[in-house]
Amino acid sequence: MQRAVILYGLPLTFTAEALRELLSRFGTVQLVRLSQPDHSSFIIGYGKMKHRDEAREAVKTLHGTMVGGYTRIVHRSMPLTSLTPS
Repeated sequence: MQRAVILYGLPLTFTAEALRELLSRFGTVQLVRLSQPDHSSFIIGYGKMKHRDEAREAVKTLHGTMVGGYTRIVHRSMPLTSLTPS
């Protein structure tokens, strides 16, 4: 079940709320997280959608689009255990 969406290349000013709003256009967002790799000028966003088809549509629509001068690279992956609420 591939419900996790990973967005590379988000600007440093991007927020978790903005990520949730962005992904909610495609369905029910269960979880969002942001991470900044060491010494990078961008953020990686992680989102977990309720359904696989929602994740698939988000990837298809968002991949290659621009936000804040950055081109988003969007992937879908297997559910990440680190994204599962405890």
